[in-house]
Amino acid sequence: MTVYQYYYTVAALPMLFYDTPPGSISTESFIDFCSDWLSPEDFDCLTKASLSIEGPMTERYPIVQKWVNWECTLRNELVKLRAQKKGEEAFRYMQECDSVVGIEELAREAFVQESPLVGEDILNRGRWQFLEELETGHHFDIERLIVYFLKLQLLERKGRFDKQAGKERYSEVFVKITDYDVQDLLLAQK
Repeated sequence: MTVYQYYYTVAALPMLFYDTPPGSISTESFIDFCSDWLSPEDFDCLTKASLSIEGPMTERYPIVQKWVNWECTLRNELVKLRAQKKGEEAFRYMQECDSVVGIEELAREAFVQESPLVGEDILNRGRWQFLEELETGHHFDIERLIVYFLKLQLLERKGRFDKQAGKERYSEVFVKITDYDVQDLLLAQK
C-alpha cells in the first residue's frame, strides 16, 4: 500500500476548535476540496468515514478501526447504564467490538445529567478529545484528513442542537402525550 503525504491539502485547511463553529468549511466543501487532491483509494476511505459507526466504514486504516472501537465502546457503556435504569439486560442491545478501556466515566458523567443537551455536550467533548489523541503523529497523511473529517462532522452535528427548537419539539411531544399545552400548564402553575 502506497502511503501518500498530502502537504498542500492539510496545510490549506482551516484549524478546527470544539467551541468555535467551523466557519466557511462544511463537510460537503471539504469532500469537494479533497476530491481534487487525494488518491482514489484514500478519497474512497475518506468519504466513508463517519461519526455513525454503522455503514460501510473501511478498515483499511488503523485509525478508522480505533475510532469505531472507541465509539462502539462508548455506546455500549450508555446501553449498560440505560438498561440498568430500566431493569433490563443490556447485552441484547450491545454491539460487538473490541472494547476500549477508560470510557465508563465519560458515559456515566453524561448519563447523570438532567439536561440531555448537557449530556450530549459531555459526550461530544469526549469524542473531540479522543479524535485529538488519534491525530497525534499524523501530520499530512490520510489519517489526519480522516480525523479532520470526523471533527468537522462533530462540529456540524453540534451546530444543529438548538435550544429553542428543542423546547418547541418537547412541547409538541408533551402535547401529543398529555393533551396539555405546555404554555397553559406553565401559566396554571404561576
